[in-house]
Amino acid sequence: MKTIILDGKNLYNEYGLVLNSYSEKMPVPKVNKIEIPGLDGYIDITEAIIGRVVYSEREITAKLTVTGNKKTIEYNLSDFFNAFHGRQVKIVLPDRDGYLEGRCIIEDTERHIRSGIITASFICQPFFYDNTEAGDPDWLWDPFSFEQGIIYPTSYAISGETTINVPSAPKSSTPIIKSTADMTLTFKGEVYQIKTGENRMTGMVLEGGYNQMTVTGNGTLVFVYRGKRL
Repeated sequence: MKTIILDGKNLYNEYGLVLNSYSEKMPVPKVNKIEIPGLDGYIDITEAIIGRVVYSEREITAKLTVTGNKKTIEYNLSDFFNAFHGRQVKIVLPDRDGYLEGRCIIEDTERHIRSGIITASFICQPFFYDNTEAGDPDWLWDPFSFEQGIIYPTSYAISGETTINVPSAPKSSTPIIKSTADMTLTFKGEVYQIKTGENRMTGMVLEGGYNQMTVTGNGTLVFVYRGKRL
């Protein structure tokens, strides 16, 4: 039975809600442009500040139906509204890889003799996130998408000066680096001092594709990050 999963709860199993349909409004790129008096067109500076495109929210609108007698319908709808209306939730859609994060808003309800129909909207962050972080101990199979054919190696043995290529999902991610020893890492002209243990790499952005880095030291680095995609 097709339905939606919110915060780990299958809406059919928990509330008897069957997904009739859903529509999706894609995230809009935040385009920055400057109009120059006397010149045709404009200057596009969308990527000028941080070197990549950023996006507005993604909106999902879903219609779901619950059936039964009047008491059952009211009980299930009331439970669902109390659990999710207005809340920030983790959203899993049928036939889609990964999950979304967004706010659930009940837009409309219809009550019929033997059924209730609700329209729910989800105002979401723009990206689908991988189910498990690359580098997570449980990562080996869980985030592997046989449909998309993507798998991310995340552990690198470092001996002396070593060049590594760190893959990332199509959209940028900021990693945590776990290291067995102190090392020096150079990426995009920036030098980072990696300490033994866990390093939160604020300011380091892994772009989609392969990210080449040079690491100096001896030990093992593990990159932990959550892939995301449109």
